[in-house]
Amino acid sequence: MKIIEKEQLNSNTYSLWIESGIRFFPGQFVQIKCGDETTLRRPISVCDVKGGAFRIVFSVRGKGTTWLAKCAVGEKLDIIAPLGNTYPEFEKKKIAIVGGGIGTPPMLYLAKKLAKNNDITAVLGFRNESEVILKNEFEAVCETIITTDDKTVIDGLETDDFDVILACGPVPMYKAIEKLGKPTFVSLEERMGCGFGACYGCSVRLSGEKEKYARVCHDGPVFNLAEVVL
Repeated sequence: MKIIEKEQLNSNTYSLWIESGIRFFPGQFVQIKCGDETTLRRPISVCDVKGGAFRIVFSVRGKGTTWLAKCAVGEKLDIIAPLGNTYPEFEKKKIAIVGGGIGTPPMLYLAKKLAKNNDITAVLGFRNESEVILKNEFEAVCETIITTDDKTVIDGLETDDFDVILACGPVPMYKAIEKLGKPTFVSLEERMGCGFGACYGCSVRLSGEKEKYARVCHDGPVFNLAEVVL
């Protein structure tokens, strides 16, 4: 699949539009082979879709993403896609779409899909102003609340009474959201091996009396927050 557009969003975050012709649903991800020096592919969520292309937004964190950030427009990538499930569909609901840090990108495509039939508010949390990404894109779709520095997404969620919360971000954020007692669906981030359920390397424990596990790549990454053990 070929890179057709590239943009650096801040000092450490990049956006790539990739030509594919594949149909994606919000919450799904891709597995990208990042050079010959990395054994495992890198799982990256789909940020947006238009025409025959999809967008990924990622931060440079290690050898694989460093390699990916150096790729140029016109280069082809070895990608397995589409992978994973999607967020539930809703109609006529008051929905909070919550993104924490680099968990924000996949929520953009979700916001666009749900804004057609629901009252949407995006609550996006970042460590500081310099790390804020995709602000303009979200504001073009729905009401958007940005939290940084001394505030968290929980501060943004307390501004309204939402029917349901859809989130993507770190586990501490999920634990804080869980205390609000709202129906919540989250996208879990786990280290993945194969990306399609064969290796069981990304298993997460499910809640209940009996010890059961699900594969994040195959059974998720989107789960009902009430059904998983964080």
